Amino acid sequence: MGPNVSLLETQPLHIFLCHSSSDKTPVRELYLRLRSDGFDPWLDEQRLLPGQDWAVEIKRAVAATDVVIVCLSQRSADKAGYVQKEIKYALEVAEEQPEGTLFLIPLLLEQCAVPERLQRWQWVELFNERGYEMLIRALQSMAKTRTVLEPPIQLQRGPTELQQEPAVLHRGIESSFRTRTVTNYYEMSSTNT
Repeated sequence: MGPNVSLLETQPLHIFLCHSSSDKTPVRELYLRLRSDGFDPWLDEQRLLPGQDWAVEIKRAVAATDVVIVCLSQRSADKAGYVQKEIKYALEVAEEQPEGTLFLIPLLLEQCAVPERLQRWQWVELFNERGYEMLIRALQSMAKTRTVLEPPIQLQRGPTELQQEPAVLHRGIESSFRTRTVTNYYEMSSTNT
């Protein structure tokens, strides 16, 4: 069976917004802008349900996303806490991507130092006049380079049932299949927003 590229038009780019709680206000604004521009951002306060283990769900969401945007500010760049665990896990997943794959984007919400472990990736300064435009260009580039190989398996409804998501080509290199829980991450976008 050949590639089914038409699925790209109905499957928006999934974006995980890694951020500190101290940056919640500008990250909410970014979330809303990305949604209005046709992307599918994952924001904890929009996707996590009461009673879910947020540490597990965030890790699953990072593993299932197309791209991670690490939001940084003066308050958060050196802040200890869960945001550092999110960044560490995003870096681990980024290391598994084929060379040259756009997966992780450091995003400066304001002028601040970029942590050393994120300095190898080109960052975008959202506070600059063309910052959001540059971010959208990067995301559109990512969306153009992914090609769905197989149609998605019919979804089963229920919190413990699994679906297998299609393998995706990133710049021509096939990634492995990933399995995820149906009621988690991006499937909730139609019921949660």
